[in-house]
Amino acid sequence: MKTLTKLKIFFIIAATSLVLSLLAFYYYKSESGQIIKEKHEFLDAVTNIKLEQIVKWRTERISDAEFFPTIGKIIKSTAELKANKNNKDAKQYFSSALKRFKDNGYFENVFITDVKGSILFSLDSSFNTIDQLRIEEIKYAVEKDSVIFGDFYFSQTNKTIHFNVVSIIKDNSGIPIGGYVQIVDPYKSLYPIIQSWP
Repeated sequence: MKTLTKLKIFFIIAATSLVLSLLAFYYYKSESGQIIKEKHEFLDAVTNIKLEQIVKWRTERISDAEFFPTIGKIIKSTAELKANKNNKDAKQYFSSALKRFKDNGYFENVFITDVKGSILFSLDSSFNTIDQLRIEEIKYAVEKDSVIFGDFYFSQTNKTIHFNVVSIIKDNSGIPIGGYVQIVDPYKSLYPIIQSWP
């Protein structure tokens, strides 16, 4: 009789332990699921904020690229440099106007080309050649009549990654006469947005 009682007690303890273990397991699963859900919602919110920041950053670059080529003096100076690459007045204007623009910190360099990609003026005087892929970007922007973001590339001069934002300079008749090219240093503006993600 005593043995049967001990056996009953054993089964009661075992059953109770099993029930408590199952309750603990389901509680753990429920809590961990809730925590994971909260973390996913947090990361989703952060992603949306970062996406908005990147879209805003891109919109600002496009806005800059669309605005500057429409300035009358930029159009006039580009035409003058096309006629004479040594035009001092045009070079002086570009030096002062583009330097103020570059000082915002987004760009490594800004330069002006003709529609075939030949450099007419560069803010960085040591920058005097561009590779064929960058020339193709300029030609593509002319063809599409639009601002384009070029591919990332490694700059042999600066030993770092850059990409170009290209827009078209048109004369008063709407005919393309040049390219307005901003060399962007992503380490200064784009990467910090991405790298600040949790």
